[in-house]
Amino acid sequence: MSKPCLQCGAVLLEESTCQTIHEELLSFEALNAVAHSIHFLHVTCFLIQHERYSDEALVWAQSMLQVHLDANLTEQQLLRSLRSDRKQQASHPRTWKFNRSADARPLPKIAWPLTIVDVAQYLHNAQMYSERVKQWAQAVVFGPTPSKRLSHAALSSRGNSHKKSRLRLPLSCVIWRSTA
Repeated sequence: MSKPCLQCGAVLLEESTCQTIHEELLSFEALNAVAHSIHFLHVTCFLIQHERYSDEALVWAQSMLQVHLDANLTEQQLLRSLRSDRKQQASHPRTWKFNRSADARPLPKIAWPLTIVDVAQYLHNAQMYSERVKQWAQAVVFGPTPSKRLSHAALSSRGNSHKKSRLRLPLSCVIWRSTA
């Protein structure tokens, strides 16, 4: 018997959970020397779809995903970018929490076109797995539909202390949460 994941909507079999699948993917990546850039995409997509990021961290994560996909960064460029971001945080400590608090207002649900279950089907081949993770990231960044996307300003207007944080994001950063 199958059941849907309450966060991402993936159809799960029997006792399976998205967290269990996530851990299986992490093991597969380690055992098959999957590139860090693919690991980054996997973890970021998983955390976005499972509402683990605070609103401020969600803005950061989605902007990092978009930059990675738009720029088609090499492995070295991605690592350099992430290290640079860490150095910037050291000189300008962030004022926001990374993880979503239990009492945070729930995010609107999204019918994601791809989920972790779709990616897990490719665990037999590292190259096919990597390609599917890239497709998953594109679905998170550019999907599900333009009408479901919100601007960075719309997230800020949710009443969070976002304006007080020291986020430095590209103006092209978009949030893909429905207001409905």
